[in-house]
Amino acid sequence: MRFSKLFSSLLVLSLLSSACGNLRIKTEMPYQPNAKVKKIALVALHLNPPVLPETPVGDASAFNKKLVANKKEILDLFSREVEKMTNELGMGLEAQLGISTDYGQALKDVKGYDRLALKSDKEVLKVKNDIFSDILISDGSLSLLDFEEGNVKDYLEESPRLRSQVRSLSKSLGAELIAYANAKVVVDKVQRYGEKANIRLLIDIYLFDDQGKLVGQSYGETEPFIISGSLAKDFDLVFEAYPVLQNLILTDLQKLEE
Repeated sequence: MRFSKLFSSLLVLSLLSSACGNLRIKTEMPYQPNAKVKKIALVALHLNPPVLPETPVGDASAFNKKLVANKKEILDLFSREVEKMTNELGMGLEAQLGISTDYGQALKDVKGYDRLALKSDKEVLKVKNDIFSDILISDGSLSLLDFEEGNVKDYLEESPRLRSQVRSLSKSLGAELIAYANAKVVVDKVQRYGEKANIRLLIDIYLFDDQGKLVGQSYGETEPFIISGSLAKDFDLVFEAYPVLQNLILTDLQKLEE
């Protein structure tokens, strides 16, 4: 079974590599190994609601109606996938960076977790959208950042308050590195009459040191997949491509600066 899974992953990796023109990886800040780092705390991977198409207006409206008809099933799928993605990222950070990583139940078992969990507020995990509004995190993840209008990316990259918050997290969780991730599925390039559209999964991965300084940042997106939007499971295509994308992102994150 494990061999079969490994073979499948290698096959997908080969296919993605051959389609590198469609798959994007960009490292904004390579992570430089630090001997003092013994532990990473993966505080949260945020899975945003799907970004729906707006143009062409008529075609986009027709396509979005199909998604609305499957709203519950899509939400259920995203709720399951955020658990899988968080576990995948936690395992990937530990395996590829070679640093013990707390996430999920292991994070909940950390001595300082319970005090932080009392402050965790999932009500801030919302975006202004009449159809899909919830930003999802996995069980055990912490929602401690006050996002403005649900803009996770802007907060993680620009908020002047983030540095002190990360310092506090590092101390409370006993981790020299704090990891966050922000993911979203984008629906675009709608075909005539809304018959089909493209979907891509985009993700940013961030590493902060115990002083709250950003010490690693990388971005990736899957190749586009064409879907009809008639079934919630159409979104499986991008989520199934995520493990290989993550592997490539974390590999690129560790490239030495020239």
